Amino acid sequence: MAGTSNKEEQTLQQDKNEKIEGCIVFGQNIKNAREKQNITKQKLAESIGYDRNSLSKLERGEKNVQYKTAVRLAEALDVPFPKLFSRNYVDGRDRQAEKSLSMPEHFVQDDYLMVYIENIRFKYLSQSLTQQDLASDSGLTKALVNMILHKENKNPTIDTLYKMAKAAGGSLEEMFSRASERENIDKQYLPQDD
Repeated sequence: MAGTSNKEEQTLQQDKNEKIEGCIVFGQNIKNAREKQNITKQKLAESIGYDRNSLSKLERGEKNVQYKTAVRLAEALDVPFPKLFSRNYVDGRDRQAEKSLSMPEHFVQDDYLMVYIENIRFKYLSQSLTQQDLASDSGLTKALVNMILHKENKNPTIDTLYKMAKAAGGSLEEMFSRASERENIDKQYLPQDD
């Protein structure tokens, strides 16, 4: 597969019954949004040039997906890309966002991988971590982390990005959100001084 490392290819080919941690929430949110809009798996899969059986596995959290496919799914469902990684996104809507206007309601075209890279760098540098620390803590190779951070791998898997975000102490929703959106997410989840 072009643009993926051997380790990512192995992750893509995991046992069909094994849940992929970084894809569980994403897959459930894809399913929720699809069902809310009364879109069949077949229709959604065809709309992005994806296999229906792969979409079924993805919705169950049993299939890893590459970044560009994930963005196409968000666009096809007209859902803000970062929201597909929110644990609060239920029945096709974000329960936390209903309390504020922190995110757009529809898909907005953006270079989410660039936003992710900027946020990951900010997060790990603010903690005085190195790329080696990020690689070790995520269980990924330093070479893979370096390729992603230097934009040499433009289509990493969602599980790889999840592992990096988790190692840096953040969520995928946070890492895919611009600073202004991230501030609103922080306001929702962090204790406020009275």
